[in-house]
Amino acid sequence: ALLIGTGIFALAAHHVLKKRIRVSIEKKPVLSIVVSSLVMALCVSGYQYVIPGTNVFLIAGAVVVGMLIYSLLLMRLDGGIRDEVRDLVTGIGLPWPGRL
Repeated sequence: ALLIGTGIFALAAHHVLKKRIRVSIEKKPVLSIVVSSLVMALCVSGYQYVIPGTNVFLIAGAVVVGMLIYSLLLMRLDGGIRDEVRDLVTGIGLPWPGRL
């Protein structure tokens, strides 16, 4: 429900703002985010099917699995997003893994 509400709000804002300023949606980053989200949802659904969330630790495990799959896949699919995250991470003094 939150995703649908946010999507509707973004489309409405785009409709209103396009009359006043030029707003362009970058297709490649949006496609990368959508693909990463779908793969994450499939993996977490499979995790929940194999390991039902009967306690808080198993549910937290599903969240961690989803976070890792989403983040790693997004970094692999979109170099622009990866570079922005790398700049943020190294900007605050944390090391950046070379494989990403």
